[in-house]
Amino acid sequence: MTSSDRSFPEITEWVRTSCDPAQSRCHCGRDLRGDEVLGYLHDGGWMTNDGRMWLFIHCPACGYEMALWKMGVARDRDFRTLHYSEEQRLCDLAWAAPDPGGVRVITSRGRVS
Repeated sequence: MTSSDRSFPEITEWVRTSCDPAQSRCHCGRDLRGDEVLGYLHDGGWMTNDGRMWLFIHCPACGYEMALWKMGVARDRDFRTLHYSEEQRLCDLAWAAPDPGGVRVITSRGRVS
């Protein structure tokens, strides 16, 4: 762990709730699912909002750095989050839920007419 490692709280939460307990133990035996996910830029890493990052958990008990792939996380897992604008949200709603009373026009600015 270095000072340039970045913290990924959303991925930390995902690991805590999604990883298999049988695969999330460090070599020393500690369950790492509740510990902080860190990362640094790496071409072979996972896609995140910060770019392609090598993601790992530093074991506070023994110091080992466990890469997420060793915990069963597929290397093609995309950890980017999508931030929709209000305009995109309205367009998604318009396509998902037709208006039974008629056709509503949503402009490119998100205005409903």
